[in-house]
Amino acid sequence: MSMRHSRRPEIRPSINVTPLVDVVLVLLIIFMVVTPQLENDVELDLPAIFNVDPDAKKQADPLEISVDREGRVHVDGNVLEAEPLAGYLSRVRADNPRKKLAIRADRKQRFSDVRQVFQIVREAGFPSAVLIVSESQEDG
Repeated sequence: MSMRHSRRPEIRPSINVTPLVDVVLVLLIIFMVVTPQLENDVELDLPAIFNVDPDAKKQADPLEISVDREGRVHVDGNVLEAEPLAGYLSRVRADNPRKKLAIRADRKQRFSDVRQVFQIVREAGFPSAVLIVSESQEDG
């Protein structure tokens, strides 16, 4: 009597990743919904209007001027020197006299260079500009 050992097929464990993917997608959706809510520190229910004037919306958005670490001035994605900047700002002022300006500068940038940008803004006819800053995270 010969006993034959029947060979069983090898069992290989496999992991079902579908529940993991489902959980990750649900968490992603939750974070996508919650994150914009965290940015607003004051919860407001603002009044709404039906017919928005597109010209009024353009006036509300300030034109941002950025000064990087090297002192280059960026406006609308273009690097401008002092003379072209003055001409560009004069044209913007002529097109929209109520347009607001916002200036952003790198913290390593000397204020004297930023002050020159303020001077160019004033010479272009803008009565003022806002300096955008961030909240300090350091104590003291």
